[in-house]
Amino acid sequence: MFDIGFWEMLLIGVVALVVIGPERLPAVARTLGSWTAKVRNFVAHTRADLEKELNTEEIRKMMDAKEGEINELRDMLNETRASIQEAKDQYVMHAIDDDSKADKDKPEEAKTEDKASDEETPDKDSVKGGDGKS
Repeated sequence: MFDIGFWEMLLIGVVALVVIGPERLPAVARTLGSWTAKVRNFVAHTRADLEKELNTEEIRKMMDAKEGEINELRDMLNETRASIQEAKDQYVMHAIDDDSKADKDKPEEAKTEDKASDEETPDKDSVKGGDGKS
């Protein structure tokens, strides 16, 4: 802070001795020393508080940035879910359309024959002896 060397301190001490006197100089030196200690302590605490506040501000900025990234990921996830649901719906619609087209393409006689053959086809249980064991 200040660039005070040995000779400057000696000069200040001699002037203080002459002005204050030898009887009151020790009490004044103690008071001046305690004030200096209080000022240094105050500066140290203020510096620590400022560093702590700056660190807190940096952490807050990092959290805001991460929160923005999380929101972007959530948006992407929602878009992906919507795309999957849309693809699923289209698949179901195409499957229904394909089934209805296949039924339309079959003549009426084939449809009734399919139903009749389904009814006449024996079950696995009845073919294997009825108990379902092989």
